[in-house]
Amino acid sequence: AQARAPGGPLANERGEIVGVLAARDGPPQVGYAATLGEIRHFLSRSPIREAEHHLATVRAGLSPKRLAARVWAAEGDRLREAENRIAAYDTALSLDSGCVPALVGRARLRLAESRTDDAADDLDRALAVAPRNREAAWLRADIDLVRGEPKKAVADLMRLLDPDPCDPATRRRLGLAYAAEGDDAKSAAEFANAVRIAPLQLSLVTRDLLLVADRTMAKSPDAAGRAAS
Repeated sequence: AQARAPGGPLANERGEIVGVLAARDGPPQVGYAATLGEIRHFLSRSPIREAEHHLATVRAGLSPKRLAARVWAAEGDRLREAENRIAAYDTALSLDSGCVPALVGRARLRLAESRTDDAADDLDRALAVAPRNREAAWLRADIDLVRGEPKKAVADLMRLLDPDPCDPATRRRLGLAYAAEGDDAKSAAEFANAVRIAPLQLSLVTRDLLLVADRTMAKSPDAAGRAAS
């Protein structure tokens, strides 16, 4: 039925976008119902946006050393052995001490080795260069929660919402941070925001709520029983 469609968005009878037809005589497209929030979030993370960002960086006059550092950081992401990955990230940082991909990549490995302090140092350096880097902020917030500093975790996550208030993953993480802080109302509001923005993340929100319940039970079985009821 869509074989001769002129292309463009494809909607169902409820007005929900279920696919995009790329060409008049292209193959049939299969999609699923998506909310405007999910579409906006997808477009903000699209490869086209990433390519535009990298091109803008090059046009801004990225030096040969910094370009080489990006290449080494990408190599570190590609390699499998932790020792080789660390070596690639270290090489990148010897060329550009503020290479964010290398700092974040090395922080991931240090967290896997339980070197929390070293990972936090790398993430702080990355956020000093790129305050709204999602992965750096997420990992730094995780460290804050492990250290029992939920207020710092909230601050690390809130900086991501200014440019992208419809980021459901950050909203979910805020829900966890507020729960750790003991602010149940704000925690519930952020989990509700995540589901409102991206209903398909309901299963992830459910998992997060179970995690909150487990942590509450570990601290106080009586409080967990009241929360469950």
